[in-house]
Order: sequence, then structure tokens, then C-alpha cells
Amino acid sequence: MPGRDEPNRIVYSFDNENGATKAVDYLVNLNHRKIGIINGNLKRHAGIARYNGFLAGMKHHGLSVRREWVLQSDFSSDESYQTMERFLKSNVELPTAFFAANDKIAFGVIRALKEKGINVPADISVIGIDDNVLSKLFQPPLTTFRAEFSKMMKSLTFDVITTIEQTKESGIKVTMGSELIVRESCRSL
Repeated sequence: MPGRDEPNRIVYSFDNENGATKAVDYLVNLNHRKIGIINGNLKRHAGIARYNGFLAGMKHHGLSVRREWVLQSDFSSDESYQTMERFLKSNVELPTAFFAANDKIAFGVIRALKEKGINVPADISVIGIDDNVLSKLFQPPLTTFRAEFSKMMKSLTFDVITTIEQTKESGIKVTMGSELIVRESCRSL
């Protein structure tokens, strides 16, 4: 939790904001200018951080954020499916790409798009974040950002054991980066 630096507090997190900004950068490098977002739960740290990263990326590239392309969901496939269904019923112009605030959201979004005959990536690109274990098996395989969770867990475990054994009084805060995993859900315009 930001602003709380308690003794012995160990915080490991993914650089959510930067990951979202890099997703926008990737889409812009593919010549996308009409980019939407399907948010996760904004009451969770990852939700608001990823949304802020999306906004920062759009601003950096001088792109406007269209209110109708900012969709609110939670971090689940089912809710994002329903969110996309409602969006498609509104007959609003589609963006050329959507950034999904995690891979589960992307799964629901792509499923809803497919059911309406909208092809990913031929008609619209979708990029996720987290590199869910199913992302490479999904159809189409999802372009996403991978956080090194196994490396994070090893390092976290080491720091917890060290803190216990040495009764450290100072906290530890580590933010992990991510790696772009290019698959088949995005195309260049």
C-alpha cells in the first residue's frame, strides 16, 4: 500500500503502470491510433495502475482517449465477455485495438468479438498483460507482457527467510519489470 513503510514489510509487485504504457507503445508501433481499454477492478492497485499507465501511454503519443472506448470490467473472463457484449450492442465505432488490463479480460473480450463475427487480429487487435498460462494456447495466441513470477517468488521467499532469520527492522520493496511476448492477437496496420 503506497505511503505505508512499516518495519519488516516486504512488498514485491509488478510494474503495472509501465507494463500498460509499454502495451500502448507496442500498439502505436504497429500504427494503431484508435486504442481502447478494458479495465480491471479500479479498487485494486493493479487496476488503477494499469489504467494510469494506459492514459500515460496515450498522452505520450498524443492520442486522445475516447470515453466510449474506456470499458469497465473486473479481472475475470466472464465479466469482460459481458462488458464486450454490451459494448458491441451499443453500435459504437470499434477502435483498431484494445488493451486488456489482464489476459483473462482479453480471453473474454476475444470470445465476445468472435461470437459477433469480428476477427482478432484481422478486424481488431487485442493485447493483454500477465502472460497467463493459457495465453499461448488461446486462439489466437495472445500477445501479452510476461512478468517473471517464478523469479519473483524465489526472490520473495529468500527475502522473507532472510528477514525472519536476521530479524531485519527495515522493509523491502521490489518492483519487477516485464517482457513483451509477441504472439498472434495483434497486427500491424
